[in-house]
Amino acid sequence: KYVYADLATRRPKPMPEDFKALFTKKMELEKVVPLEDPPSHAQVVQCHTSYSNLDMQYHVNQSQYMKFAMNAGCSVSEKGGFSVLKVKKVKCLFLGENMTDEVINVHVWEDDKNPFMLYFYMEKEGKCVYQTVFEYYSD
Repeated sequence: KYVYADLATRRPKPMPEDFKALFTKKMELEKVVPLEDPPSHAQVVQCHTSYSNLDMQYHVNQSQYMKFAMNAGCSVSEKGGFSVLKVKKVKCLFLGENMTDEVINVHVWEDDKNPFMLYFYMEKEGKCVYQTVFEYYSD
């Protein structure tokens, strides 16, 4: 999901049609299907946002969510939850904004049928703000 922001109000606004046309020609956009709520067996790792996580609009930068997911995956892996391998493909979906000094609960679980697929569901105060799926190489 792509968001175009008004620099003055720092709020989302419709993306200009000429930009959209140019952008979609250069990149094939794949639809990301939202995850359902995490299963009861998902493990939870807390992440705390800080000033170094912020972008110029004072929101947590998109790259930080990937770091939160990777750190949560490694944390669960260290405890024997599952093996973390080389990342093959990533799909992500932004659903909310975060600022500094907030707690994000990262729910992590492995796909029931594919051990090379990890799901990350990030929520703040009970509301989902970000989701990502990591697919790993099998070798």
